[in-house]
Amino acid sequence: MTKLFTTTAVTALLLSACAQSADKPIDTPELRQAAAPGIKSYIARVVAGATAVKAEPFSEGHMHETWKVTATVGEKTNAYAFKLFHEAKFAELDSRNYELARRFGWPVPADVHRGKATPYKDLPAALQEFIPGDSLARAVTARWNAGKNTPADIAPMYGSLGAVLGEVHKKAVRPRKPGDISGAAQLLDLADLCQQFLWCGPHTQTTFKDIAKTIDGVEVTFVHGDLYETQVIMTPDGKLSKFLDLDEAGHGDPALDVGYVLAHVLLINPLSRQALWGIPNPGPEEQKATAEAFLSEYRKATGLDGPDWAMFLDRAKAYMRLRVGRLMIKYHNNVHAKPLLDLVDKKKVMLFVMDPLADLGVQA
Repeated sequence: MTKLFTTTAVTALLLSACAQSADKPIDTPELRQAAAPGIKSYIARVVAGATAVKAEPFSEGHMHETWKVTATVGEKTNAYAFKLFHEAKFAELDSRNYELARRFGWPVPADVHRGKATPYKDLPAALQEFIPGDSLARAVTARWNAGKNTPADIAPMYGSLGAVLGEVHKKAVRPRKPGDISGAAQLLDLADLCQQFLWCGPHTQTTFKDIAKTIDGVEVTFVHGDLYETQVIMTPDGKLSKFLDLDEAGHGDPALDVGYVLAHVLLINPLSRQALWGIPNPGPEEQKATAEAFLSEYRKATGLDGPDWAMFLDRAKAYMRLRVGRLMIKYHNNVHAKPLLDLVDKKKVMLFVMDPLADLGVQA
């Protein structure tokens, strides 16, 4: 099964995401605490024999409420991750994509239950095993706060992400088919949509259309589709444990995942890490080391070399620009993403034309 990403579908998805961001109530601690009794009732209903249920809200994302839940069954206490969706189509995509990810060998959490959380707004929900550890974002933050803030401390964690990503990307390679995720279709949509949201002019629109001509490779694999630091869990020793949040996964160019990670490492974090993570923005030395570790391990895992690797990197650079554009559209009017968007907005023209790999001298 593949995910339909025609031009019309992408337009609908992006506009739906924008509407969802603007229309949903601002997610406050007070609203979450008020929902806790409903969450507990839901867990008691779907986990056989569950007693002493505790529900604690937590989230690093912007679109869905997430909770850590513990429930005692007999003498054992189990931990779960609860995720609530505001539209059934997002829940359906999430369920299908996790099933595909497991089929293709991706390390992802196991499902415990999926269905409507009747006591909590009667919305679709997913209950999964809780994966101990920190996201890559929190792991980096923890190392900084512990004084382990040199590139040598940070880069190996990105290397682990690159190694695992390369291994799973190898497992589902096939020729591109109609209906696969298309960066070209998304870029052409962005060229039109960015005018509606009043953040790009003719130059940016032309840039999108030019990049769209070469962004899609002839082969695809199963890709995460929204990969950045909060979407992976790390072990205490800095190794990748699990991938999370597969709402936008499907078959697409593997350069999509690589480009999205690089977009955060080289374009977004240097502008916004202080505002979003509470630690200093990465400087050129950390950016270079992190990108090199990620790309080196990815390349080693996939075996890409020579002209194939050069063409892959060109496509990854195109996906870096697509990532910036999609963030501008997807989180338009989203209160949680405002610090990021304010910073990106000030630099958006530069972000669509610069080549940070070349500028930093990244050896890839």
